[in-house]
Amino acid sequence: MYWIKNIKSFIFLLSAKEKYLFFYALFYLYFYKIYLLLIPFKKWSKYARFSKEFEKEITTKELKKITLSFIRAGKFYIGKNSCLIISLALKKYLNSLQVKSTLHLGLINKEYFIAHAWLTYKKIELTKKKENYHEILTIE
Repeated sequence: MYWIKNIKSFIFLLSAKEKYLFFYALFYLYFYKIYLLLIPFKKWSKYARFSKEFEKEITTKELKKITLSFIRAGKFYIGKNSCLIISLALKKYLNSLQVKSTLHLGLINKEYFIAHAWLTYKKIELTKKKENYHEILTIE
């Protein structure tokens, strides 16, 4: 119940565009969570459609605003694999703006394997890589 009060006070501080981005991000975070639960990951690439036919430029300032909205929404996301879900939702939004981005999936070995997903636009990391992950797959 506390987080509901927290989100209400948080929403009043945002502009109209930031509110739109926040709720868009929150919707797609839960959409992709359900999507990944229903469709096995090995079949996922067959169903995931990200257009590759365009390359629209976007300013760094606008990109930071968009990324910040998705990171804010990620704080209200309940569940594991938040890095993958946030990266997928952000990629979907950038795709709707006709901006080409790259999703990276990687592993690191620290007594056991840890997986991580991050998103880049050109060479700018939108969602952080955090550590020295070995990249195993990229999706454009």
